[in-house]
Amino acid sequence: MDNNNMELFGESESGSDDDEELWDPPAASRSCPAIEGLHLTTASIPENLASTLVEQLLPYFHARSDQVMLFGAGTDGLPPFINSLISTLSGLLQSQLSPSTHKLLFPQIPADMLYPARQVIFNLYRPGDGISPHIDLLGRFGDGIIIVSLISGIVMQFSREEEDALLSVGPLSLWLPSRSILVLEKEARYAWKHGIPPRKQDFVEEVEGTDTGAAGLIVALGSALLFAGFFLVPK
Repeated sequence: MDNNNMELFGESESGSDDDEELWDPPAASRSCPAIEGLHLTTASIPENLASTLVEQLLPYFHARSDQVMLFGAGTDGLPPFINSLISTLSGLLQSQLSPSTHKLLFPQIPADMLYPARQVIFNLYRPGDGISPHIDLLGRFGDGIIIVSLISGIVMQFSREEEDALLSVGPLSLWLPSRSILVLEKEARYAWKHGIPPRKQDFVEEVEGTDTGAAGLIVALGSALLFAGFFLVPK
């Protein structure tokens, strides 16, 4: 990846006590919250594949455009680098997910049957950008969503669609490291909203095994490119 791209997607960390005092929300967790159907896997996509994806996609993000949408059925209609990503994800997640969840995301369709149409969306989040909490369109997308954070990490927040005010504990924040893979199904797909808070820096838990006495680290966010893969609901 060239230096310009590295600068675009850079991020840095610091842990100063002065910075910590500015943060009211709790630190974003590095481990997955207990939401049924939410899986933050320990696998990550290879760095060379992430670099290839960024180089292929950056030309689409001219001016202030922040989204690229691509459609295809099976291996038809999607560019080769997207098919390579989907194939890589299938292999990486084979041992990370239950057989039923893996089959949901990567169905084995007989040759004489029509493969479900797939939509992939790439969203570019520059520092300070975000997206309001939402549930992806129920009438358009089926169960099972894959999200990959390319190059820079980012915080994603989760909140119940129908929250009991007496039991509300506020949104749950999850740190998605660079090249990490997140899967949403079941309740995580249908009963929880997810969004990206519009920040230029975030407060993230210390890495496990690090004992500095600090509550977390201030992370200066670079631009993040999120991949989201869906199956379209048949009409």
